[in-house]
Amino acid sequence: MLPIDKAGSGSEILSALVLFHSRPAPVISAAKTLQAHLANILTYFQPRVTNATAEGLNSKIQMVKEMACGFRNREHYRTASYFHCGGLDLYPRLQPSA
Repeated sequence: MLPIDKAGSGSEILSALVLFHSRPAPVISAAKTLQAHLANILTYFQPRVTNATAEGLNSKIQMVKEMACGFRNREHYRTASYFHCGGLDLYPRLQPSA
């Protein structure tokens, strides 16, 4: 097994796979696709940052929009989005009177 210790070695591994293994057309096509996008694939593994949080929030906002079947104005839409996505506490804790 070839070690993956730096970003440039990923390209060498893909080349080795294509050269040393059988060469059916789908394998060659997949290797070329991976090689074309290798920089972006390896970038994911460096800081492990994705846009999953933004996508999840957008999904919730779209759900609010669909459940409401439309809003009268943008302010109502904005308020409903903040309500469902903002984690508002419906039952606030009351401060005990001294």
